[in-house]
Amino acid sequence: MRLRRVLQCLILLVIPAFAQMVTQEAAGFRITHAQYDSSTADIVQQLLIREVPRLKTFFDLQAVSQGEIVIAPNEAAFLRYFGSDSVTWAAAAYFPHRDLIVLRSPRWAGSLPVFERDVLHELVHFYVDQRYQKTRPPIWLNEGLAQHLSYTQISMADAVTISGGISGKKLIPLDEIDSLITFHRRRARLGYLQSLTAVRFIETRFLPGKGWPDFHRAISEFTWPEALERQTGMSPRELEVFWYRDIEKRYEWMWILNPETLLLTLLVLVFLITAAVVRFKKWRRMRRWEDELDFNSDDEREIEE
Repeated sequence: MRLRRVLQCLILLVIPAFAQMVTQEAAGFRITHAQYDSSTADIVQQLLIREVPRLKTFFDLQAVSQGEIVIAPNEAAFLRYFGSDSVTWAAAAYFPHRDLIVLRSPRWAGSLPVFERDVLHELVHFYVDQRYQKTRPPIWLNEGLAQHLSYTQISMADAVTISGGISGKKLIPLDEIDSLITFHRRRARLGYLQSLTAVRFIETRFLPGKGWPDFHRAISEFTWPEALERQTGMSPRELEVFWYRDIEKRYEWMWILNPETLLLTLLVLVFLITAAVVRFKKWRRMRRWEDELDFNSDDEREIEE
C-alpha cells in the first residue's frame, strides 16, 4: 500500500511535464483532457451534441449552468478528486457542488462502449442536480434515472442478481441506498439494479401516456413524500411495497439460473445418474447369477435322469 501511494505521488509530479492538459467546449460543457486523449474528448463531444438535447427535453430544462468534464489521464489523477484511493471500482463520478464530471479514460481503463454509457450516466446526474435545485429526490431515483436514461438493459445475469437478492433477503431498502460509490462493488451493482427497476416501475405503472414532466414539476415544488403522493397516490413506503411485489413476480423464479444453483443441480443429477447406473449394473449381475444357477440346476436334473 505504501509503495502504491509513493508511485501515485510520483505520477502526479510528472503529469505536468508529460500530460499537457487542454480544453474544448461542446453543448454547454468544458472538456479538459490530456493532448493524447484528444480522440476520447472528440467522442465525448459527439455524445454531448447527440444526447444533451434529449436530456434537456426529458427534464424540461431551458437554461443550465456550464458543466465541466475532466478525462483523467491516469488512475492517480482520477483518485486525486476523491482524496483517497478507496474508490477502486468506479469508472466515473459526478461532483454536484462543482458541476464536475470526472472520467477514467478508456485508453487506460475499461472499454469505449462502457465509457460512453458512463459519460451518459454522469450527465443524467448533472441534469438531475440542475432540475431539482431546491428539493433533493432520493438517491435511488437519481441513480435509477441515470441507469434508465443511459439505455441500461437488464441482462440475464442482472435478473439472476435481483433474484438472488430476493431469495437471499439481501435487497437494500430503497431509502438506505445513499452514495453507491462507497458501497462494495457487488452490493453497488444490486443497488443500481434496484434503482433502475424502481424507476421503470413508476414509469410503467403511473406515467404511461403522460411521461415525466408533471412528475419533475411536483418534485421541484413539493417535498418528495408530497410529490410522490400527488403523482402516484402512494407514500414512499407503499411505493416500495408495490415495487417489491412487482420485481418478486418478475424475477424470483430466476434463482434457478444462479451458477451455484446450476452447479448444485448438476451435482445432484450426476449423483442420481451414477446411482442409477450402479443399481442397473448390480441388477444385471444378479440376473446373470440367477441364470447361471438355473442353468446348473437344469444340468443336474439331466444327469440324475
